[in-house]
Amino acid sequence: MTKEYSYVSLKPNRPLEEYKSKTFQASSMFIQEELQKMVLQSGQTIYDCGCGLGRLFPHLSQADVIVAAELDPQRFKHAVLKAKAIVEKDSQLEALLDQRGDKYQTRLDEIDKKEYHFGNFHLFNNSMTEVKPARDYAPFDTIISGQVFPHVTFDLVQGALSAFYSLLKSEGILAIFTTKTKGEPLQHVKNKRDGSLVVKIGRKEFAEVFKSETGDFLPVRYYSFDLFNSIIQNPFSELMREIFADEFAAPSSEVSPSFQIIDWVVYGGKQVNGFYEDYERAQKLLGIQCPIQPRDFFKAGWDERTAKLIMNFVPWIESSINKHGWKEEFLTDMMILAKKASL
Repeated sequence: MTKEYSYVSLKPNRPLEEYKSKTFQASSMFIQEELQKMVLQSGQTIYDCGCGLGRLFPHLSQADVIVAAELDPQRFKHAVLKAKAIVEKDSQLEALLDQRGDKYQTRLDEIDKKEYHFGNFHLFNNSMTEVKPARDYAPFDTIISGQVFPHVTFDLVQGALSAFYSLLKSEGILAIFTTKTKGEPLQHVKNKRDGSLVVKIGRKEFAEVFKSETGDFLPVRYYSFDLFNSIIQNPFSELMREIFADEFAAPSSEVSPSFQIIDWVVYGGKQVNGFYEDYERAQKLLGIQCPIQPRDFFKAGWDERTAKLIMNFVPWIESSINKHGWKEEFLTDMMILAKKASL
């Protein structure tokens, strides 16, 4: 059963929340520009698998064909309205999706089918492991999986990679957004819905939390780059069986999916109370001095200069880190770009 998770701070610190929002927007701007530069081109066929609320839709909208799949019913409904607003250039609907509220819920309730088609958008309420109905639009130039792998058990990762392998063109690009860690091959945390609890958990408990019906916790799995590289090279290897144990699934066909990484980018800095925990070390290594320390951003007042500084500084530091050999040591998210491995 798919669950909807939401996180609401019990006593939000308004300036701090605004700061965190600005850093999130800036980091998103950086990775979207990287995606556009490294992957997306005009005239493409794109499969956005696990599209969530459709946040990437504005960046994909110029493609010839965009197929989007989302299993969670509420997120699927939102994504349907997002695609409709983009195709029909409906600014009022766009505003409604941003503001939420009673009218928003009414519009969601009007979405009662498992598939919708608007212009070049084709949306389906199904799992990332399913090949149909995406098969009708395949093979794809680009397949995107945005932050789905960190929250599901390994058997679903295996199933998704198998599906992606069968749907991607021989020279197509697979873009996977996932979490990243350094050190331990795997780290697992669970967040209480109000955001008040973060603890490490084991692999077995990760699976139990994922399969629970309560929805009180969201499990998150962090992959090291080396481990993730091994996974996409062969998700059905004996090493994966050893690591993931009860989560491991035997292959369902003789064809084993195998991808090779062609590039990768880190982004979305690890935050402690909303601030980059690696800021001082990054600043020293990069040899830069930001006019306002991150911890003082929210104290400076939300004038135009401060907002612009935040929005410019975060993408700059992330871009700088990606140009050096330390990117395995920094940040907690990564975009993996891969192609089918040569046989």
